[in-house]
Amino acid sequence: MRDRLHTGLVVAVLLLVGALLGSGLLEWGDRRQATPADLAAGAASTRSTMGGERERISVEVLNGAGVIGAAARVSERLRGMGFDVKTFGNAPNFDQDRSVLIDRSGRVWAAEAIADSLGGIPVRSEASPELYLDATLILGPDWERLLEPRAR
Repeated sequence: MRDRLHTGLVVAVLLLVGALLGSGLLEWGDRRQATPADLAAGAASTRSTMGGERERISVEVLNGAGVIGAAARVSERLRGMGFDVKTFGNAPNFDQDRSVLIDRSGRVWAAEAIADSLGGIPVRSEASPELYLDATLILGPDWERLLEPRAR
């Protein structure tokens, strides 16, 4: 009886150790240093953390211009630049004078990185940590210029 209990305990410990190692390897595989190609393609969309990892800048895109598909098209462009577009859709109203970027996390550098990647649009801060976003982009009537390629 004691031998069975001992064997069962050893098996349980080995399974636990295996699960922890497997989990660690999966996590480690997702975390890699940025390569020169990553930096060239999307340097503005990420920033190094203290551990040397790269974190993506998160944004939501809201259509304040009233043009069908505007938020989807700008979202596609931002994703192509490496930004993490969490959601896109319509703004509460369509009376936006011009496109604007709102810093939501208090990390102004993140909103400025998006603004710079889109050719320079105004940035203002309205912290809303409950949104779990770095920024909100509200599109205005000038939204199509945000789709134009930028010289680097």
